[in-house]
Amino acid sequence: MAKPRILIAPLDWGLGHATRCIPLVECLIAQGAEPIIASDGRALKLLQQAFPEQIVVPLKGYAPSYPANSSMVWGMGRQLPKFVQAILRENQEVQGLVKRYALKGIISDNRYGLYHAKVRSVFITHQLNILMPPNAQWLSSAVDYTNNRFIARFHECWVPDNTPPNHLAGKLSERKGRNVKYLGILSRLKPLKDVPKLYDILVLLSGPEPQRTLLEKILLKQLGQLSYSSLFVRGITESKQSKTKGQLRMVDHLESNELEQALAASDMVIARSGYSTIMDLLATQKQALLVPTPGQTEQEYLATHLHERDWFHTVGQQQIDLRKDLPLAAQYKPPMLAANNHYRETIAQFLDKL
Repeated sequence: MAKPRILIAPLDWGLGHATRCIPLVECLIAQGAEPIIASDGRALKLLQQAFPEQIVVPLKGYAPSYPANSSMVWGMGRQLPKFVQAILRENQEVQGLVKRYALKGIISDNRYGLYHAKVRSVFITHQLNILMPPNAQWLSSAVDYTNNRFIARFHECWVPDNTPPNHLAGKLSERKGRNVKYLGILSRLKPLKDVPKLYDILVLLSGPEPQRTLLEKILLKQLGQLSYSSLFVRGITESKQSKTKGQLRMVDHLESNELEQALAASDMVIARSGYSTIMDLLATQKQALLVPTPGQTEQEYLATHLHERDWFHTVGQQQIDLRKDLPLAAQYKPPMLAANNHYRETIAQFLDKL
């Protein structure tokens, strides 16, 4: 009997959507399905490296440009016509992919156009509610309505979070609905024991340019003035170059198993407050200093939300003072969350309905 082919396609904005799809791809394979992976840019390259034996399909992304100084929301708002065209384009493309690969199911991580009327389609998001900045609250109802209309085109909506009230993403992931299913915390990483300490600080950079490079410059300058042993992961998947200068080792990218080792060998992490990064920190029980991407309302909310819960210390990109902030971050500790297999059960139910 042929294995059911399932298209799994994460958004290519940063690496977080791709990394949280890794356990889903592994689960699909374990449960007898054949994942067909589709994405673009760094996200596609990462998944191609993780699953070299799977069919990989280049699927052009939304190609956003990110503002260096202005609000992320307004920067994205100006590009809405381009995004709408991209959604229409990918919806046309998925019709062809269904025929070419005889797809039995579709799992789309935040790609709004990847649904099909005759193929069971799933939308993955932790943002059932999209937060607007204070000066754009008047847009909230329209944005919420549009977001829900798009999600309603899918047969199911999967939320990578625990069921409220024990959820991680706060008001971002709160929503009742018959087609909403909570997967639990999704991470490609596992905690390792008895790993010797190698680094005081592990820097995990990620996210869009130019903010990734701006934060890199700030952190490199300040780490150079301190006596910490540090591993600096730049978040660039195009290469795997590395260099060492004094107590600082820099690498462009780490594979999942290398990242697990690095986390276990480090005392403290400095990272963006992207949702997938936070799930990885919780999965590996690491203390961290969170630095939200400037103007990105979701990351700013998550960082503040988790700071108020006494899980992580957070600081704005322009206010970073590692001499002060690292000792403060050491006073916070994330909770030990119970492991769950919700996503395995959800995928089993999904495959049974094909």
